[in-house]
Amino acid sequence: MKVLTLLNPLAGSGRALRIFKRIRKFLSSLNSKIVILKPSKPIKKVFSKLDIPDYFVVIGGDGTVRSVIEAMIYCNHVDSIIVPYLGGSGGELSHYAGILTPKDLEIAFSAGIMRKIDVFKASVRLSNGEEKELVFAANLQIGHFALGIKETPAFFKRLFGSVGYMHGVLKAVIKRVNKDARVQAENFFFSGKIYTIHFGNVSTTRGGVPVAPLARPNDGKIDMMLAKAIGRIEALKTLPRVLRGEHLSHPAVVYKQFSGRVVIELENDHVAIDGEYLGLAKKVEIEFLNKVKILCRPNKG
Repeated sequence: MKVLTLLNPLAGSGRALRIFKRIRKFLSSLNSKIVILKPSKPIKKVFSKLDIPDYFVVIGGDGTVRSVIEAMIYCNHVDSIIVPYLGGSGGELSHYAGILTPKDLEIAFSAGIMRKIDVFKASVRLSNGEEKELVFAANLQIGHFALGIKETPAFFKRLFGSVGYMHGVLKAVIKRVNKDARVQAENFFFSGKIYTIHFGNVSTTRGGVPVAPLARPNDGKIDMMLAKAIGRIEALKTLPRVLRGEHLSHPAVVYKQFSGRVVIELENDHVAIDGEYLGLAKKVEIEFLNKVKILCRPNKG
C-alpha cells in the first residue's frame, strides 16, 4: 500500500499545519511521503513528478481537495483513493467521509471502506472577461452564500473554523442586493431576481449547514437550492431555518435535482466554488464530469 500525503500549509489560515502535527506519527506508520503544496506551483505540475500512490491523504479544506481531484482527473490518475482530512474551515468532504480526528483516520484506514463520489465541471465567465474551467465535488454558490465567503476575514476562519463563516454570512445579509439571473436545465427554466443559488453535491456547506439536505454525492445529480429575491429582514428570519435544514418549504425557495448540463446567466453576481471565492461572474455552466474514489470511516458517507 503506497500512501502520499499532500499538505496545504495555508488551508484554514494555518490550521492545516497545526492539525498535521497531530497525525504525523500515524502517517509515518504508513510510510507516507509528505508533499507540502505551494500556492505558486499548480498541483497539476506537482502530479507530473509524482509516483502515483494508492491513497492521497489530503490535509486542507475543500478547495485543496478540489484542486487535487482536478489534477487527478486531468492527469488521468482517477484510480487513486482520496482521503480528505479536515484541515480547512469547512471540510464538507471530510464530514461526508467521517474523517475529522486522528482516531477517525486510523479507523478509516483499518476498515478500508471506499466509495465513489461524483465530480462536476464548472465553466465560469467572470465579469472582467476571464474564463475559468474548474472541477468541484462539494458545492458551487452564487449570490449571498458566495458573498458570505468573500466577507469572512481569514483570522475568523483561523480562530473559529467553520463557525467563523457566520461573520461573513451576517455581513452579506446587510450588503446583499438581489440580482437578475436566468437558469436553464433539463425541463426547467427560471428568470428573475435571486437572493442566492446553492449547487450542492453533498448536503452541507460551512462545515455542516444542510443547505442542500437531499443531495447525495454518488447519484450522478447536482442539487440546486435557489432562493428568489427576499429582503434583509426576511433573510435574517429565515437563517435559523437554513441552519436546521428546514428552509425548503419557504415560498421563495426552489429546489431541483439535475443530471444534465445547467446554464446560469448572471447580472455580475458573486460566485464561489468549494469555499473559494472566484469574483463577480456573468455566466456559469455546470455538468457531470467523472467519479473519484474516497475513503470513508465505517457508518459514514
